[in-house]
Amino acid sequence: MFQVSFLVILLTFVSCNAGSFKLIEKSLISARDDFLQSDRADINTEHEVVFAIEQNNLDKLESLFYEVSDPTKKDRYGKFLTREEVKDLTANPVSTDFVVQFLMDNDVKKIKPSVYGEYIKATAPIAVWEKLFATTFFTFNHVEKSVNPVLRALEYSLPLVLVGHVAAVFNTVQLPPRLAPKPKLMLKDSAAKAGSITPALLNSYYGVTSNTGNSLGSQAVFESLGQYYSPSDLALFQENYNL
Repeated sequence: MFQVSFLVILLTFVSCNAGSFKLIEKSLISARDDFLQSDRADINTEHEVVFAIEQNNLDKLESLFYEVSDPTKKDRYGKFLTREEVKDLTANPVSTDFVVQFLMDNDVKKIKPSVYGEYIKATAPIAVWEKLFATTFFTFNHVEKSVNPVLRALEYSLPLVLVGHVAAVFNTVQLPPRLAPKPKLMLKDSAAKAGSITPALLNSYYGVTSNTGNSLGSQAVFESLGQYYSPSDLALFQENYNL
């Protein structure tokens, strides 16, 4: 009878413990050939992660983005929000404070929220993160020896109390971006190879369908190496190419 009761208690504890976390993200290491998994990370090593706090009104922010970017919306086009206005629309101080307090209660000593509270940097030993994220961290080495190793897990979960407050935690399973070589632009036209870059060539190369501008748009000209903007040269260029 005692053994049966103990087994029931044990199974109840395991069930509750397993249900207290929600799996958030798995590593995509299998799709990468530039990093190799190595030994388990030293549990005493300090590691920084970044909590992304769930933001409010992101649907409204997306709508505003399209409105201020659309020349046909003359009442809204170009009227961009200031950073303070974005903060007033999206900030979630309740969740920021909740996550900070949670970290303080769980032995995380180094906590630094961003100015507007949308991110929280936190540093603690690997042992703490393995407990809080129900995971195991490993060392991942880049195939190029000049790139520093990183500490990452194969997956991470969040305690249920953080679900709804945290959108993601970075430096957990996400590897650094792949270092891709810069693409080389190849000249497609004999005129280009001869040194003559015409509007027709540029239109063809970049898929430009119209050279008609919009008075609501604006551009900036960068000058260096003794080169500068010349209104007379521009007028001659437009005349020569019927622009």
